[in-house]
Amino acid sequence: MTARVESGEIHDVSAPCLAAADVAATQANNTQYIGSQLQIMRSPVVSEAATQIVVDAGFLVVVDEVIEAVTIVGSDDSPLVTIVAQAPSAEQAVAVANAVAEGYREVSQRQSGAVTEAQLERIDAQVEGINQRLAEIEEELAQLVAEDEALFSLQATSREAVTQIADLQQQLLVAEGEEAVAIRQRIEDYRLARTLYNEVASASSGNPEQQALLEEQAGQVDRRARLLIRRDEIAIDASLAPDAFALIQQATEAARLGGLGFPRLLAVTLILGLGAGVGLAYFLSVWRRTFSTRREPAVVLGAPLLVDIPDFEQEGLDSPVPARDHPRSAAAEAYRFASSTTEAAARSTEARSIFFASATIGHGKTTTAVNVAVAAAYNGRRVLLVDSDFGSQEAAFLLAGEGHTALAGMTDVIEGTASIGQATHSIVLGNGIELDLLPRGTRPSLAAAVFQSQPARELITGLTESYDLVLIDGPPVLQVAYAASLAEIAEGLVVIVEHQSSHAELVDLRGRLELLSTPILGYIYNRSPLRREMTMTEGSMMDILGDAGFTTDTSRHRQPQG
Repeated sequence: MTARVESGEIHDVSAPCLAAADVAATQANNTQYIGSQLQIMRSPVVSEAATQIVVDAGFLVVVDEVIEAVTIVGSDDSPLVTIVAQAPSAEQAVAVANAVAEGYREVSQRQSGAVTEAQLERIDAQVEGINQRLAEIEEELAQLVAEDEALFSLQATSREAVTQIADLQQQLLVAEGEEAVAIRQRIEDYRLARTLYNEVASASSGNPEQQALLEEQAGQVDRRARLLIRRDEIAIDASLAPDAFALIQQATEAARLGGLGFPRLLAVTLILGLGAGVGLAYFLSVWRRTFSTRREPAVVLGAPLLVDIPDFEQEGLDSPVPARDHPRSAAAEAYRFASSTTEAAARSTEARSIFFASATIGHGKTTTAVNVAVAAAYNGRRVLLVDSDFGSQEAAFLLAGEGHTALAGMTDVIEGTASIGQATHSIVLGNGIELDLLPRGTRPSLAAAVFQSQPARELITGLTESYDLVLIDGPPVLQVAYAASLAEIAEGLVVIVEHQSSHAELVDLRGRLELLSTPILGYIYNRSPLRREMTMTEGSMMDILGDAGFTTDTSRHRQPQG
């Protein structure tokens, strides 16, 4: 907002700024955030910071003068804040208004840094306490096994292993590539040495005190590892934290206040109101917009585009699984691209279990997961598709038909009524190609309880040893709470973004996923407009499919829900 400069004694200037309320939160949380930030902006701490900035710019002012000169115009339900400053000269008014905005930024950054530092200090204190307790446990164990020379030797090896694991865990936080792989292998070797000692000690002694110490030792080592990982995450999050403002329009000119009557004062007020209205309209237009091109979601997610999938309707396809049933279609070719790019992204993080995430229902998440699994199987990969959307089981239906509800699955394995071999079902795709399906199962279970349980986590983690890719379909993240548990179990995330879907929804989804430690590998832009170059792949597909292509029965298909 700018105003005309006139000669006179007192000038005012307004600096509209768009406050960076947490766009990943709900509207209620935005209101709370903006209200608290207004209080900070009006605080003496910000005034002190602003005063120093004004003094550094060459104006002689004190804190009380800045406090009296500045008016903060804003409300809890609008992200737009206007800073109005009065001063003896236009230059000083401009400097004061801009200094308050900059002072607020500095204070916000200091507060954020202080919070991060306090968090790191608490973790460091906990890690130090764990190290001290581990040392005490080692001494107590040494006394218990001192009379057994063989066991005493193993105990010394275990003690060294605990020390080495601590050092290697620290090194792993900054290691990359082959170095990280080597460190993980060394940690595993030391863990095996500690496990050997624990097993021998447990077998050779019925001393309950010794048993308790061994169990506590294992728990403390694992807890230390989790704390170190969390410490690294906090440090990274702090380095990537957004600025306090999404947008600052700095003041550049000032208007003379001397001689203003009510009509002129009213005119200035209306101009300020118009500026706020324009700013708020800009904010709302950003908040309500939808995605119109495949590259736009990359800005929100901070992740690469893996592929865009064309709208089936524009090709006239009659099956939701074109990777199997219409292999010469542009959609099928896009899913083959999706399979390759997803696998390449997974290799970069050594992820073999991938969760397909969407904000809400209807983005085509399940259809995408099924088609990527089919394409990967045709590409020679050992693929397992886990249908973890207990309320829908659409993926199981698309692959196994109406009989999927009678198949043993995850709940049967967890309750011990079926083995993993009985719960995974081979789906024949054609041309001798198969992929495995792990459905929900026949045992009634509460999904949230299942996926928060250790057996479920161990089951999915263990499956990665038998397959090249474990693809997990689950419910939408913003609508079903246990979806976050699934996303946390997986080693990588692929986000499904529908063409013309809500920008605000994706911001919400990004905010939810940032609470997890699972990395976003990339996103798939779904139901994209069919481009001309997508239909010009017949020649290249002849090399992949041969003259005959694939043929399957499509009579059982229904329209997908997810």
